[in-house]
Amino acid sequence: MERNPNKSVEEHPRTFRELERTTLGDIGITARLIERFEVMGIHSVLDLLRLYPRRLHDRSNITPLTDIEVGVEATVFGSVEKCELKTGRNNKKRVEVILRNGDARLRVTFFNQVWRQKELAPDTEVAMFGKVDSFGGSLQMVNPIVDVLGKAGEGKTGRIIAVYPQSAKAGLSSWDIAPAVAKALEWVGEFYEPLDEALRSPLKLGKIDRTKAFNDIHGVP
Repeated sequence: MERNPNKSVEEHPRTFRELERTTLGDIGITARLIERFEVMGIHSVLDLLRLYPRRLHDRSNITPLTDIEVGVEATVFGSVEKCELKTGRNNKKRVEVILRNGDARLRVTFFNQVWRQKELAPDTEVAMFGKVDSFGGSLQMVNPIVDVLGKAGEGKTGRIIAVYPQSAKAGLSSWDIAPAVAKALEWVGEFYEPLDEALRSPLKLGKIDRTKAFNDIHGVP
């Protein structure tokens, strides 16, 4: 049986020094991704694990489209059903999106953000945060904050979704980064903890050691 590159050869707590010496190739990251990570200055497993999410989405706290109310700010989740660039008066352009979640739909309009047409192609899975308004008898959001999570059906079924800083220069998206981080955490298994619980308690850290801290930061239950 071939060795699973995600698993440690020797099961022991991993020190930061060891993780700094371990390359991305050592844990099975593909050459194509390694080249892209290097553009971001990420060369080692420690570098990768220190690329922290800029936001974590908790699916249990996301408002279903059927429950949103006018005048209330909400985080909604779904996939893009339709995305169109339209031109209004004075040649002003807007991007209109229909967000789908199950049988529910939400109209989302972006003014002065023409680039959203390329970003929000059909079947793109997103989380959006904004204030809910009513227009023409339908609920809508205008210029919400958007986190692109990937393509619909890519298996993002966990409760917590980590959204990572993206790099157009490196050609890396959050959904490229998240599986690599998950692979790194699986390979590490347990981090070496330099402080015992007696020393952590006065700092109000209690049972939060490095292993729990890194898993919590990256949204791993």
